Amino acid sequence: MEWHIKQALDDGGTEDEILEAIGVGIEMAGGPATVSARFAMNVLEYYLGK
Repeated sequence: MEWHIKQALDDGGTEDEILEAIGVGIEMAGGPATVSARFAMNVLEYYLGK
């Protein structure tokens, strides 16, 4: 997942687009996906320097 987020940013993906993808993942997988979403948010914040 970290690689995909980094590649999306490197290829011009915006923060909003990545957040939307994370949201879709939660909608499709339900509650258990929140664990992965939390990791994805941490990765996104790391690469954005937040």
